[in-house]
Amino acid sequence: MKEEVEVSRLRVLAVLSESTAAKSVTLLLTSLPASECISDTEDLSTSSKILQFCTRYLPSSSVFSLLTAEKSVYTESDYAQLVASPGLPTTATVAVNDIYQRFLAQLPSHHKLSFIHPCTLTHIRKYLNVPIVKITETPTMFKSQVSPYIDSIPPARTEWIRKILRRESEAEDILLFRENTSEDAQDGFVILPDSKWDQATISSLYLLVIAFDSRIRCLRDLDGGIHLNFLKSLRSSVEDVTFKKFGVPANSLRMFVHYQPSYYQFHVHVVNAQMEPMQGMIAGQAHLLDDVIDNLEIDAKYYSKRTISYYLPETHEIVTVLGQRKDNEHDEKVHW
Repeated sequence: MKEEVEVSRLRVLAVLSESTAAKSVTLLLTSLPASECISDTEDLSTSSKILQFCTRYLPSSSVFSLLTAEKSVYTESDYAQLVASPGLPTTATVAVNDIYQRFLAQLPSHHKLSFIHPCTLTHIRKYLNVPIVKITETPTMFKSQVSPYIDSIPPARTEWIRKILRRESEAEDILLFRENTSEDAQDGFVILPDSKWDQATISSLYLLVIAFDSRIRCLRDLDGGIHLNFLKSLRSSVEDVTFKKFGVPANSLRMFVHYQPSYYQFHVHVVNAQMEPMQGMIAGQAHLLDDVIDNLEIDAKYYSKRTISYYLPETHEIVTVLGQRKDNEHDEKVHW
């Protein structure tokens, strides 16, 4: 069992990332006493120094946690307060120019909080605000370096997925649970809300579809001869669920697959097309499911044959793996 931790007893060690556009912040928390890290926190001014400090304790210790806070969207109950706020004594006038006026108001707000404990170096690297690098991955690079890296990832990192598939966790949130049609089939999946969605605001609808079969690790493992019917069934089921449960039609959905993904059990992201684009929806990471299906119909081995370019934080483990290769193999392409 995972140890329970009281979040309020933890201390803020560093701000890993923040976004003024998304109104969000990710904090690195610790249970370490101040005496153990006070001298270090004074110099946790760069990504590399944060990672160096955390590496002293990880992976053997569980002294670090992550807390992400995101401002919730405005609801109908907020509108009256917004309209009344310019006349409140706590509201400051920032500027008045002809027909334009700007104010700074103090209003109660709701925040969506996500907590990870204990967090790993992989979690920290994911949220750390670091430079992004372009990788141009050939099929040879995938087979000789990236695939072995994927296979080396400890199963514990994806235990939360297996709990969902066994209906031991988040069972009450599952929208559709489709078992494999046979023991050898690779066509089962589960549809549920993504943790990034508040499960209330339809315009920001965000669902996750996770494949049952762990042999499908990522985009590269897809084979049109085996998986086309599975992908088409998945797409059709998502369209049916989102329309019946949320009133969102198929042509208002954006379904996509990440490469590289955050975890290596094949999954599809589903969002309302009206949703403001997020980091994971950009070119160089997101591949539209419709395009994936079409490419596999053209060539069943499409994704095992092609060179794929993508972007990763420079601290990502794959960048390290491919960077080591770069020193020895000049014919392979790694762009920095």
